[in-house]
Amino acid sequence: GAGAGAGAGAVVVWTKCDLPRHVDYRSAWPAAGIAVSSVRGDGINELREVASRRAAEHRRRGAGAVAATAVRCRESLRMAGESLGRARQLVASGGDELIAAEVRLALTEIGKVVGAVYTDDVLDRVFSRFCIGK
Repeated sequence: GAGAGAGAGAVVVWTKCDLPRHVDYRSAWPAAGIAVSSVRGDGINELREVASRRAAEHRRRGAGAVAATAVRCRESLRMAGESLGRARQLVASGGDELIAAEVRLALTEIGKVVGAVYTDDVLDRVFSRFCIGK
């Protein structure tokens, strides 16, 4: 049958090319494809080469984005750590509003890393026993 589909950039793989077909799949997906047979080994090397080239292209395109994301994540985690350190120091001296502000900053930075920020939910649970800003 047809493999990867016929979307943009897709590689069509015609599997089991050693077996007789009742349907001409090439008419359904007219895109050029690679005919393979795991039994006879037909097309396997070509498929490996195409997969290797595509993986290398993908890595090249994504390398810059991954590095930039790693730098942003590292900076956000550093800032979150600093905020939590300040919050920890404030626990001894009181100042619930300042502690809440530092925890909020830490949660915002962590939210940037994970892609979601739940500061209100977390702060409601953490500071439920305090009457902050009311």
